[in-house]
Amino acid sequence: MNKIGGRKYNCKSFAGGIVFQTYSIERTIADIERVKSYSINGNV
Repeated sequence: MNKIGGRKYNCKSFAGGIVFQTYSIERTIADIERVKSYSINGNV
């Protein structure tokens, strides 16, 4: 999450999640996919 600029979001009406602010949604999606593949392969 912090590797790509996400912030934890908590709310009482639901469990929360991760929030991103970006100028390039395609780049943010690619970064999320990269971090996901690293965590799946155990390379975190």
